[in-house]
Amino acid sequence: MYPYTYEFIDCQYCGEKIEAFHRRCPYCAGIQDKKRDMPVETDAQSPPEIAPARQPEIRQKPGKPLGNGKKVLLAVLTTLIPVLGQLFGIVISAVCMSSSDEDRSSFGSALFKASVTLSLLGFIALFFAIIFLLT
Repeated sequence: MYPYTYEFIDCQYCGEKIEAFHRRCPYCAGIQDKKRDMPVETDAQSPPEIAPARQPEIRQKPGKPLGNGKKVLLAVLTTLIPVLGQLFGIVISAVCMSSSDEDRSSFGSALFKASVTLSLLGFIALFFAIIFLLT
């Protein structure tokens, strides 16, 4: 007999059945709500307690998560296109960070850091190129 029992829930994004302890859906990679119940340890001698019925929360259904392919495409475009790519990355990251979806927000934060870092490196390289050409 297993010491833990797992509750299965539906993924908030794709609807697949997943175990409640997963923070990220193994099928669509959507971040699940933090308020999910973790598995509880049960005693083999006593029957499991039945939790009282919870009132359903009324909240807005989250949108589809940003797919990994779109994330990679945005990251590549913002790094390969000089100057305009970094500006585009900063604008897209600001839009993503303002989202209430944790997955989009974390991607926006990472994209912002990468875009700002590449912009600074580009300006430093431009500065040294100008100094090199003037000497």
